Amino acid sequence: MKAYMGFSKEGGPSEGACLIFAHNAREALKLARPFLDSWFNLGFTDSKVKLIKDAEYFFKTEANPKKLAKDEAHIITSPRVCKQCETWGDELDNNGLCSECADEQEEE
Repeated sequence: MKAYMGFSKEGGPSEGACLIFAHNAREALKLARPFLDSWFNLGFTDSKVKLIKDAEYFFKTEANPKKLAKDEAHIITSPRVCKQCETWGDELDNNGLCSECADEQEEE
């Protein structure tokens, strides 16, 4: 099982993205399309998935353990986001901040 980020090709991940646990990109895209279409009213070809490398953090914090145990692909429509920039895709620290926002706070 691998982790993927699903988003609109036109808007990109910054406009909104979902987290998908799937065996391959084709399966991830199949899961992502209905959710992305409901968010953005996309055409069939406007959905995209991107493999998340080093996704151990997401498997530990976001994946459904029961579905993982069954090797069942699934989607997380609202992953935990950074408390400051409200994005996801980076590991969050104990304060709920991504590395970029945590670095900015240290500089202040």
